[in-house]
Amino acid sequence: MHVRAHSAGADCPHCDSASSRVHGRYIRRLADAAAGGADVVIELLVRRFKCPNPSCQAVTFAKH
Repeated sequence: MHVRAHSAGADCPHCDSASSRVHGRYIRRLADAAAGGADVVIELLVRRFKCPNPSCQAVTFAKH
């Protein structure tokens, strides 16, 4: 199963600044119990965003 968010941006969890600037992407693989005798692996494409607030402690953050 492949999962992806379709929103244009995200809010920084540290300062609540809105960001649409994607810094990078990575895949999280979540293993789950077998379904119908087959192993289930969920691949979640996670985007990292750059916080636009220069005084924020978070330079980048991942959308949860």
